[in-house]
Amino acid sequence: MPMTLSRGYPFHIYEANDRPKIVVRYPVQLFAGELHLRKRSKEGKSFQTAAQVEKCWHKKFINSTAFQGLRGVKMARRKRQTRVKDKWTMKKWFTLIAPEYFGMSEIGYTPADDERKVVDRTVEITLAELTNDYSNQNPYKKLVFKVFRVAGENAYTKFHRYELTRDYLNSLTRRRTSKIEDIVDVRTSDGYVLRVKSVAFTVKRCQSSQKRSIRRVMNEIIRANAEKNSFVQFLQESILGKIPAEIYRNAKKIYPLRRVEIRKIEVIKEPKQIVEEKALSKASEKVEAEA
Repeated sequence: MPMTLSRGYPFHIYEANDRPKIVVRYPVQLFAGELHLRKRSKEGKSFQTAAQVEKCWHKKFINSTAFQGLRGVKMARRKRQTRVKDKWTMKKWFTLIAPEYFGMSEIGYTPADDERKVVDRTVEITLAELTNDYSNQNPYKKLVFKVFRVAGENAYTKFHRYELTRDYLNSLTRRRTSKIEDIVDVRTSDGYVLRVKSVAFTVKRCQSSQKRSIRRVMNEIIRANAEKNSFVQFLQESILGKIPAEIYRNAKKIYPLRRVEIRKIEVIKEPKQIVEEKALSKASEKVEAEA
């Protein structure tokens, strides 16, 4: 007659022919119809009767690694069944819009469950993708925009950073030539403070005095263009190559140059008026959210 142990043991014991027969539901070693539990010392113990199994159960097996593993499997299954709802179903997509001076075209999408989380996110796009013009060096010019306002499902961006790709700059580097770099902080006519990083590559290796002279020319031309132009004008002339071409014409008189580029432009500080407008818009959004 079969006899099943209570307390949720991972096996059943059947008595047949005056000898217990054990049927195991979990991977425990069996030898000739006997339950054989092994310790880490590789010493085992065989049980002839159900009473012996029940007596040794809590001492030997309930604290063993095998039993703890079985408990972990059961708990993991229980957690899987009570899994929380997927957060992606609560999110919606916002369309990223480029600034006015870049045509206000759609440049991508971003998901969020709250429109306030979209503000200050950044998106990166090449000039070739933005203008749909893959000529010249446009695929190597990266533009980074930052979200500053959300209206409905549209997220409006502003200029944050411009830079040339690393692989393009590496392709311009040659052996036995000089690489001349300059970093200058300038203020445009409408109050923007920008950090401009320029680079020039010579035909052959030049002297240190010639490098200083070329660097001085680069610095003066960038400062002069920033003072007489607005932020948008200076940005367009730098990206489209007008300022690098002017540097090239003046600096090649000191030493023959192979290439001149504006490799990076960063916005350090915005005009006070724009900062105040942003603060007012954030305050109004906060009041509307609380209401």
